[in-house]
Amino acid sequence: MKVKDLKKIFKDKNGSLICRELLSGVSSQNAPLTAAELSSDTPPSVRTPEYYKKRPCGDLVGDAAEILEKYITTNLQMSERTTK
Repeated sequence: MKVKDLKKIFKDKNGSLICRELLSGVSSQNAPLTAAELSSDTPPSVRTPEYYKKRPCGDLVGDAAEILEKYITTNLQMSERTTK
C-alpha cells in the first residue's frame, strides 16, 4: 500500500482531501452556509471554543489517524511474519 492508497481511503470516506471542500456547507452553527457566507468579502467567524466544537476537523483528523493506524498495524504484522 502506498500513500495514494491511504489518500483514496480517506477521500472515499470523507468526499475530499481539500480542507475547504471538507468544510463546505459547515457554518459555526452547523447549518448550511448561505451565499453571503460563502462570499470572500464575508469576514471569518470569531474563533471561540464553541466554534471549534462544531467543526468536523477533529473527526477528520481522527479518520486519518485510524487509517494510518490500520496501515501501520497491518504492515508491522506482515514485517514480523517475514522476519521470523
